Amino acid sequence: MPDAVPPARSLRLMSDYSCGWPLWGEGMRMHGRNDDGAHLGLSADTAAALRGWQEFFESRFHWDDGWTEPGDAAAYERTGRELLARLHAELPDYAIELDLWPVDKGTVGSWESGD
Repeated sequence: MPDAVPPARSLRLMSDYSCGWPLWGEGMRMHGRNDDGAHLGLSADTAAALRGWQEFFESRFHWDDGWTEPGDAAAYERTGRELLARLHAELPDYAIELDLWPVDKGTVGSWESGD
């Protein structure tokens, strides 16, 4: 059961055009910063998966035309939710939101107590 007060540190998992890295917050510059998540304590596998999810978005989503293939939106959402779970496991003291704007799903919160 979640605590009543979320942690002070928060991140947003969200793709955006030409940003290279889909985590936002904690002092990360929002435009053009290519990060590896090491300062957060992320594993190399999770950092690579985050970059892969961003690359999928960049190569398969067009701002005007939408997704390239019919299954792209579902694959993007599924992977985003998997990444949210991985981030929560690796960063239990962070409030993490998943913003699924490219699939019109809004924001999904994931903070639960790490206790």
